[in-house]
Amino acid sequence: MSLWGEFFKPQIFSFYLISFFLVLITPMYFGVEPKVSRLKGIYRIGPHNIDIISIIFGSLLGDAHAEKRLSGLGTRISFFQEGVHVQYLLYLHKMLSELGYCNPKIPVITNRLGTKGKVRKIIRFSTWYYTSFDWIHAEWYSDGIKRVPKSIGQYLTPLCLAVWISNNWARNSQGLSLKASHSYEDCILLNTALYDKFRLETTILSTGAPSKYTIIFRKESLEKLQHITSSSNLLKYMGYKLVRDYSARPIPQQRLKSIHPWFITGFSDAEASFMVFVNKNSIVKLGFQIQACFQIGLHEKDRALLEMIQFYFKGVGNISKQGKDLVQYRVTSQNPEGLEIIVEHFENYPLITQKKADFELLKQVIEIIKNKEHLTEKGLAKIVSIKASMNNGLSDELMIAFPNVNPTPRPFVVDQTIKDSHWIAGFVSGEGSFIISIFKSNTRTGYAVR
Repeated sequence: MSLWGEFFKPQIFSFYLISFFLVLITPMYFGVEPKVSRLKGIYRIGPHNIDIISIIFGSLLGDAHAEKRLSGLGTRISFFQEGVHVQYLLYLHKMLSELGYCNPKIPVITNRLGTKGKVRKIIRFSTWYYTSFDWIHAEWYSDGIKRVPKSIGQYLTPLCLAVWISNNWARNSQGLSLKASHSYEDCILLNTALYDKFRLETTILSTGAPSKYTIIFRKESLEKLQHITSSSNLLKYMGYKLVRDYSARPIPQQRLKSIHPWFITGFSDAEASFMVFVNKNSIVKLGFQIQACFQIGLHEKDRALLEMIQFYFKGVGNISKQGKDLVQYRVTSQNPEGLEIIVEHFENYPLITQKKADFELLKQVIEIIKNKEHLTEKGLAKIVSIKASMNNGLSDELMIAFPNVNPTPRPFVVDQTIKDSHWIAGFVSGEGSFIISIFKSNTRTGYAVR
């Protein structure tokens, strides 16, 4: 038999046929990047983890939209931001594209003509269409109009809250306000969900337009809000909405690190306050809300010193503007880990003035709050008794509300020894005065200087 006959045996021919078929179905790349797979939306069925749902719901509470195909199969989420917030949206895009939810091509900034002819820079991108997003569209657009779903409390996670703040909130003199407007019913849903889930208190205000309302986080809530959302990397780009910087220029790191622990204590002996607030609140069960607080208030020109102190305390607490010229550093029981840092410092570097007695009483209140005893009538009465021995005692309103209160014995401050010269520098920085007096005298000039 010839050589050609060997090649065309039935068995060999079958081998060739199978090999040729394998070559056809095997992907081969020659230095060319493959195109993004465009899998049909009907085949994108999830499931989606809670982080993805949190990002979507937080974005829909802001400027994002859920868009459904005309065929009714598949929904995509479109994200939108002003160009000044490009880093936030690029971070969101990177996260979603790495998880395969959208095209990895980086979104570009485009121009759009706004009101009064003003050119606005915008950036936007969309996810792929998913049939497993259809339920989200149904939740938010039950009658074809975007509304806050009744299930919002179920999906209002810390990540959802961080995305919502980054997307649609702005800092102002009152606190943190929602830029967009909602119906009153939607605001009630959000107000209730925020309190039930995080014990965050908000105020609903009319925008002045018919049937349009907005929500405001008061300044007192911002520290707790920052603590809740602190684990989100989004705050790298949008955290200024929670913590306003009043500085004209950033403080060099070497200055921030130079402050001495005993200086902190000396300055606190002079300027700090250890306080307990007992405020009426009809929402809470007992009718009174408790807050333990460490605070220092200074003139705005000394804000840099407060930032150094905040940096020493590992960044906990808030610095906020109070009135025209005052700035205040505050750490409250809404951030219990922050108060633990404050307590640890003053136990290691103790106060020596009567402020120490207030500090010791504050520690008792912190312990009561930590054990949830402040939620009981007995615990509340105990806190009122402690407050009666602190600072200026009880207000007239509290004395009427708690007529039988017996003040807790105030601790004696025994050791008032100055243990380090840095304490003197801190105390003098707070209480000291350097004065030049010019007065009339019998000298040749007629004046003397002292």
